[in-house]
Amino acid sequence: WLMQIYNDKYLKTAEEILVFGHQRMTRSGVVRSLPFKDLEFDMRNGHFPLLTSRKIHYDGVFGEYAAMIRGPKNIKDFQKWGCNYWNDFGDPDTGELRLDYGNSWIDYNGVNQINELLYNLRVDPYGRRHIINSWKPDNLKNLSLPCCHIMYQFYVDQDNHNGIGERTLSMMMYQRSGDWMLGVPSDMVFGATMLACVANMINAKPGTLKVAIADAHIYEEHFNTAWYQINNGYIHIDPTYNLQPQLNMYEFQPKHIEIHNYEHKGTIDYELKT
Repeated sequence: WLMQIYNDKYLKTAEEILVFGHQRMTRSGVVRSLPFKDLEFDMRNGHFPLLTSRKIHYDGVFGEYAAMIRGPKNIKDFQKWGCNYWNDFGDPDTGELRLDYGNSWIDYNGVNQINELLYNLRVDPYGRRHIINSWKPDNLKNLSLPCCHIMYQFYVDQDNHNGIGERTLSMMMYQRSGDWMLGVPSDMVFGATMLACVANMINAKPGTLKVAIADAHIYEEHFNTAWYQINNGYIHIDPTYNLQPQLNMYEFQPKHIEIHNYEHKGTIDYELKT
């Protein structure tokens, strides 16, 4: 039933963007766009937000997270973990990448935001300042690509789900921009990985993941394929996951997370817009 709710909202929003979206020319092509869309997923009981209306290649997203948590400086930092979709953003000669993803988490003007987050989640779990911010206005002109998901806020609760009292950790991820057909499903996987890793560090269970997208858009090149995906439906089986217990999140590797029971409607290819 989680897959039904998740896939329903994802596909209905895609249809809404295609039908009612504002058509506009952007830096990387013509899109239809709507403001302030969101997706939400309940990760309790080991469920994982993988679309079943098409195959999501989650291994590459796990590799992306592994690179970002270490502060990536070159496309090789992503390739090492099996993530290749940053290749087009690197320097054509050296492969150098200038990103605030990961790097600003670890060093935001001298502050390690991850360490601060983990400390504060432990000593003041019900605080309202559990935030990692990636948006550095003074650095935007220097970047290979400004961050699309730019802020992550965490919320601790005492969960009585199924009558069992456990501490849960939920996360809101804010995106300035979201490519609805190609990027957003992977962003959900990224956010779920981040939430699971942080929860693991404070001995909590992942709760709700919510991703809010300020500019949700579909590229003109994706219109026909998007309609095909919408009309082709989805599979209702809920995939689950296991994350290695007591894992230091700075040491995360794709092999540390396993996905189970993932069934989908097959591969649907979308062109990556850079």
